[in-house]
Amino acid sequence: MVNQSLRLKTIAKLIEKGQPTADIGSDHAGLARHLVETGLVPRVIATELGEEPFSRAYQSAGNSLQADKIEVRKGDGLQVLNPGEVTNVIIAGLGGDTITNILANDWQKAASFKRFVFQPMSRPAVIREALCRQGWPIVDEVIIRENNRYFVIIVAVPGDEPYNSSPLEIDLGPIILQPGSKCQSYLLYHLNKYCHLRDSLQKSRQYNELLVETEQKIAGLEAVLYEG
Repeated sequence: MVNQSLRLKTIAKLIEKGQPTADIGSDHAGLARHLVETGLVPRVIATELGEEPFSRAYQSAGNSLQADKIEVRKGDGLQVLNPGEVTNVIIAGLGGDTITNILANDWQKAASFKRFVFQPMSRPAVIREALCRQGWPIVDEVIIRENNRYFVIIVAVPGDEPYNSSPLEIDLGPIILQPGSKCQSYLLYHLNKYCHLRDSLQKSRQYNELLVETEQKIAGLEAVLYEG
């Protein structure tokens, strides 16, 4: 069994257990192997787009003692899946824009799967904004810190009722911002970033709208951190 990072183990805990799963952009198929080798799911479809990443994933999956439970497919995003073929779809290790584009390529097909676990390497706000517009509720969010870096994991399910979120919720996550959040260090990190941005904008005397929004984010975040 391959030892997995905290990031991948946390992702694995957030799926619906015992259900067929797809790992989009599976890299070395490490997560796919973890899922079947620990018995968390009965089978995994691991996908990669490029020839070399596909070859790495295929070779890694073949080395697993549970290789018969991993199918490696070559293709772009959700296009390699049949509608409703799996319950869980994991898209981890890609940028927020790329993840959003994968969903936007076919929202109807995406809605045929039951549960999505996203772990963007950048710009999680882009995903949250798209989920709001599409009406997909965010049902869980987790922050982990590994190798001196924060990782955001977002769990969403298909829906059809668009909703509004504040700029702060789009940035940091509605669940992460709930009272009693265990993500204090993450929130303090962003508070510091907002304060630096505000100071910079005040000195430049430009971007008035951005300055107002930044001040509102600071006030909202301070309320979560200090008034809870």
